Amino acid sequence: MRYNGEGGQVTIPDGVQEIASGAFAESKNLNKIILPTSLTTIRDGAFSGCDVATVVIWSEVKEISRAFENCMNLKGVVISGETTEIAAKAFVGCKNLEVVILPESVTQISEDAFEGCPEVTIFAPGGFYAEQFAKEQGFAFVDVNELKRERKGK
Repeated sequence: MRYNGEGGQVTIPDGVQEIASGAFAESKNLNKIILPTSLTTIRDGAFSGCDVATVVIWSEVKEISRAFENCMNLKGVVISGETTEIAAKAFVGCKNLEVVILPESVTQISEDAFEGCPEVTIFAPGGFYAEQFAKEQGFAFVDVNELKRERKGK
């Protein structure tokens, strides 16, 4: 089943466990997609080429792979929950992607996960895999724990 709504902010209802391949592919007028905590699987190409600006994944999706390729308007991604892997070409061609927020649970990121995303800054807890990946791949990195400490000090 493909999304054919009017766009804007789309919140997938709790209880949905899978987003099928092509479900949101090429969808227009989306500014934000919020995925439910019940979600466990995002199939390859689920959001390919859609014009979403922000994606929030608050779920138990373990792996994200080729789900968001060529989303030209994508600027921010928030991944929380139990995600452990950002697999090959997960965000390939998202040329305007600037902010990626990752949890400490991420232990694998493919070298080409952010291919064609020249301005990415990875926000994650320092001392975990995301920091190592960012440094090895030449992406900017911000330690979210350090940010919290700075804010408390002000």
